[in-house]
Amino acid sequence: MELLLPAGSFQSGIRALENGADALYLGLQNFSARKSAKNFTFEELRRLKTFAVDTQKKIYITCNTVVKEQELPDLYKLLDQAAYIEADSIIVQDLGVLSIVKEEYPELTIHASTQLAAHNVSGINLLESLGVTRAVLSRELTLDEIKIIKKTCPNMELE
Repeated sequence: MELLLPAGSFQSGIRALENGADALYLGLQNFSARKSAKNFTFEELRRLKTFAVDTQKKIYITCNTVVKEQELPDLYKLLDQAAYIEADSIIVQDLGVLSIVKEEYPELTIHASTQLAAHNVSGINLLESLGVTRAVLSRELTLDEIKIIKKTCPNMELE
């Protein structure tokens, strides 16, 4: 089991890791669905990742918005930065982004955001075939439905 917390700022991220979080998810300036969060500059991300590595914790970077064609240069910049700092995962919602990460950044682990609407065995199987290692399940699911998915898809990490 992993205690995963959102990091809305550099200081909140540090505090969460110091106080028991195993991992953080956070957004950079672009492509984060958490618009009310401060979100991170690359320098803050780099410093937070260094702290996480030193304390054996993980950093997951959200890229969980729809990415339009004209935004692709900024997406590649984000993915370059994530690869450079060796992010522990990229959390995606856009299937095009998933494809880009899988094909061009194979060193990055892919998690499916809740916005990707993974809510049944067929969807989880499809995500697994696309290279996703963890799915953030739809919040509408009951505990019994989650148990069925876990039993049927034992290799997929579920959140």
